[in-house]
Order: sequence, then structure tokens, then C-alpha cells
Amino acid sequence: FHYVACGILLVLAVLLRRIITNVIFHYLKKLAAKTETTLDDKLFPALETPTATMVMVLGIFAALTVLQLDETVDRLIGNGAIITVLAVLIWGFIRAGGAILDHLEEMAHERQMTVATFMPLIKKTLFVVTLVIGLIIIADSLGAKVGALLTSLGIGGLAFALAAQDTIANLFGSFVVVVDQPFKVGDTVKVGANQGVVEDIGLRSTKIRLADKSLAVVPNKSVAAEAIVNL
Repeated sequence: FHYVACGILLVLAVLLRRIITNVIFHYLKKLAAKTETTLDDKLFPALETPTATMVMVLGIFAALTVLQLDETVDRLIGNGAIITVLAVLIWGFIRAGGAILDHLEEMAHERQMTVATFMPLIKKTLFVVTLVIGLIIIADSLGAKVGALLTSLGIGGLAFALAAQDTIANLFGSFVVVVDQPFKVGDTVKVGANQGVVEDIGLRSTKIRLADKSLAVVPNKSVAAEAIVNL
């Protein structure tokens, strides 16, 4: 009876997976094609595979649980289920976040916003942060003592911040410039004692071509701190 129930659960999981991919998401993608925004055109395909995978994962582990195997094996199956389910959830979150950020990047390019330059960096940063948080959650769910790890990461992060405070200050300055948008490439500006045409807005500095054709490379922390006159 247990093996029959296991087989039925596996068949149901396969059927449900096909219904989700061939019916539900097929309808959602057709519906998204009729809307004006392109966000749903990216979001639904990004979520389709993780959703289908989640159904199969739940079906497989439910089927294995029905078999009522040895206690040690059941414990391994339970731990495997926790790891797999959380991993698929993190994967789905990363794919959905990537689709949203891709949409925002397209909008930034269309509107010629400076933030478009930083979108690849933002996507990589969010991916790493999400992955680290996900691994910590998985470890905590398995009963690992993550308190000492978090303390070590905090101390290491503080040491890194102190060692690279100028770089971090310039990085935050670049984000301030991007978000506030006091100027864009091609504008004539006066930043402190420097007056000229903005040639480039980078992660560390902003390049301004002065009236005498010389190039002033101004750290972004100074740009964020100075009074800016857009001429």
C-alpha cells in the first residue's frame, strides 16, 4: 500500500506540474502579452520553472515520506526536503528579482537615466546578498549555530569597511548622484572649484572636462558633499 501511495503521489506531482506549465502559465503569458507593461512578460517566464520545480520537489519528498522508511533515512529525507525547498524558493526569488531589475534597466535606458549604468552592479550585488542570506537561512533551518558565523561576518565587515572607507564613500557618493540626478553626461556643471562638461559618471569618480580642455577627476564623495551648479 505504501509503494502504491508513493507511485500515486509521484504521478499526481507530474500531472500538476504539467497543468501549471502547459495551462496556468500558458494562460498567464498570453494574458501578459495583452498588457502595456513588459514587466509581466519577463516575470511569468522567470517564475515558471521554479514553480514547476517546487511542485515536483514537494511531490517527490511527500512520496518518500509515505514509504515510512527507517528513522535515520526519514531524518535525512526531512533535511533534504528543507534544503531543497528553501533552495528552490531562493532560486525563484532571484529569478523574479532579476526579471524586475531587467525591466527597470530597460526603463532607465529608454529614459536615458544615469542609473542604467549601475544596474549590472546592482543586480550582482543583490544576487550575492540574496544567496548569502539564503545559505544562512538554510543552515539555521538545519540546526546549525549561525550566531558565531554572523558575529565573525560582522567583525570582518567592520574591518573591511575601515580599510576601504574611501572606496565605500565614493561608491555611496555615486549612488547619491545617480538617485538625485543633479546632472547627467553632457551637462555643463560647476562642482566646487571645477567647472566644465561632464564626460563620465563612474563608480569611484566623475570626470569633468574643464574650459582649458584638461580633465578633472573628482571623487564621488566630494561630488555628493559639494554644492552643485548645473549650468
